[in-house]
Amino acid sequence: MTSPFSSFAVQRARSLLRSPVSLCEVSPDSRGILGLARVCGRLVEVSEAASYGALSALCPLLGEVQAQGELVAWVESGNSVFFPPDLQARGLDVEAIPVVWAPNTKAALQAADWLLRSGAFALVVLDGTTGTVDDSVLGRLARLAAEHGATVLFLTRKSPLDASLGALVSLRITVSKASQGTELRVVKDKRSGPLSVQRISLDGPLGLY
Repeated sequence: MTSPFSSFAVQRARSLLRSPVSLCEVSPDSRGILGLARVCGRLVEVSEAASYGALSALCPLLGEVQAQGELVAWVESGNSVFFPPDLQARGLDVEAIPVVWAPNTKAALQAADWLLRSGAFALVVLDGTTGTVDDSVLGRLARLAAEHGATVLFLTRKSPLDASLGALVSLRITVSKASQGTELRVVKDKRSGPLSVQRISLDGPLGLY
């Protein structure tokens, strides 16, 4: 039997929301080592050993994505999520960031897979991922990110000396406390980018870690 929808072309959700030009094909202004131009189409891990300001350091990237008219999705598998007024105070449209609560890392990875397959999100943040992730899972996420010109960013809590989530993480950045402010350091970049260091000063609301 012929489907009544067989004459309609299938379109990805993202193509209905924005221009078909991929974010990886544009050249947005760089905002440091966590700029959109550097992370687009990749698996990225941002890790900190304690509350040193990783979320604060991530806010400019979220703002850059939203400024391009794109959507951010947040997948939370930890015990708490960001405090919305803090992100709003940094100029982010919090109401445009859907939050998926996942009971564990496995469920969070599955949620990220579904979000990427929809083609609607330019940035998917997974907060609270623990342990290591099987390369087959990371490989699937990496292929989806490259296909849709999206970024998968893992926020993890670990020492800079600890191993990353997996071998297929393309870019790893550590966040640590410095003598003056907070230090972001690129410790791994498979695209042969500079292993650079950036220091930022954080003076945000108390709820922003």
